[in-house]
Amino acid sequence: MKKIIITVVLLISMLAFSASFIEKYGHMNSSFTGRALALSGNDLFGASPEAVLFNPAFALPEDGLKIIFGANVLRLSEDRSFPAYSFFDNLIGYQTYVDNTHYNEEIPLYAAKSFQFGEITMGTSLSYLPVIEMNYTFYEEIRDIADPEPNKMAVNKYEISGALNSFGLSLGVNFLENFHVGYTLGILSGEMTTLNSIELTPYGEGVNPSPDPTRSNTSTVALSGVMNVFGAGVNFKRFALAASYRTIGDVAGKYDSLDSTDGELAIDDATLIYPPTLTVALHYRPRSGIFSTMSLSYKKTMWSQFEADFEKDAQFHDTDEYSLGVEHIFDTGAIFRFGVFYRENYEIDNLAETGITLGTGFKFLERFSFDLGMEFLPVRYETMDLFPESAYDDFFDDTITDRISPDKIQDYRLKAAFTLGMNF
Repeated sequence: MKKIIITVVLLISMLAFSASFIEKYGHMNSSFTGRALALSGNDLFGASPEAVLFNPAFALPEDGLKIIFGANVLRLSEDRSFPAYSFFDNLIGYQTYVDNTHYNEEIPLYAAKSFQFGEITMGTSLSYLPVIEMNYTFYEEIRDIADPEPNKMAVNKYEISGALNSFGLSLGVNFLENFHVGYTLGILSGEMTTLNSIELTPYGEGVNPSPDPTRSNTSTVALSGVMNVFGAGVNFKRFALAASYRTIGDVAGKYDSLDSTDGELAIDDATLIYPPTLTVALHYRPRSGIFSTMSLSYKKTMWSQFEADFEKDAQFHDTDEYSLGVEHIFDTGAIFRFGVFYRENYEIDNLAETGITLGTGFKFLERFSFDLGMEFLPVRYETMDLFPESAYDDFFDDTITDRISPDKIQDYRLKAAFTLGMNF
């Protein structure tokens, strides 16, 4: 058991120097606990935070009261490079000009209680979960080509921060022994802040004095709304099957934007329409003697229905996600979990993300459990420069033309989840 825990911790430490990608309107979370993360989000057939959002029909404990809380850490890194050409316009390689790393934390909370009414078992749960996570940081230093050290001319920043959290109430009913139905009502709240700025350094101002050495735009959207999740399933000795449909719909609030160029603060009502998600999941339990279980899930998110009334150009496409999780319990009681997943990106067409997960867990003092999981996801794609040369027209030589070749981006995402569970 100790060897498994040490192995997982060492793998997390080794991969902690890598991680992530950008999704402008947030990443929809599928995993909140160490167990679910290790199974690629496939902890959907029991009392768990994941069942709240993707399978409320099974979101009830077998008996008594169950409490789960944890701490999740995301480490995101991004390398950007541009193509370098020879005198004869031959591509000779790529030059890295940005290497960014940032962190984000999540604290999911969950409590569930089951009740028996004759042949019917009913369960209810309360939860606080980060449904959509928004976190991206871009930092770039512009230096004098003739003498880059220590002549830093400007600093570029592009940041997105915030989250859409759910305070959820779930109900699940088990009737006729094998049939389950469930419903989750989530009260949503949060905000999304975006910063886009160019700031001259003292050296940059010396090269080309400017009365306004900073160009920036900051916008904040305060969000609130309601989430509904409907689920149903069947549970037999060897397998369980379930399906759910989640709607987030209109998330309304206030939108304010401050531009340093004119100093005007714009405030207006705002509405974001987030897409619905369809989930189908299968859980298989082999015959006695083989202490492994296998879970499969498919999620379709209709991002083509997304709308933001303050940004008319937000045109996304539907995405598919497939995941597999396997849990094996050794004769000694040690637990090993792993999984794989395939997830399409809603912003960039033909971009798919394939990652791996693994983890472990153990029980102690009869009523307590500890679970550890990690997810590693590398992504490579191309996009245009966030700050092209024309962005500096007000500061420096405005005769420089924008580079037409796209940047090559190598993103990595590492997520680690540590969860404590209690059963009473």
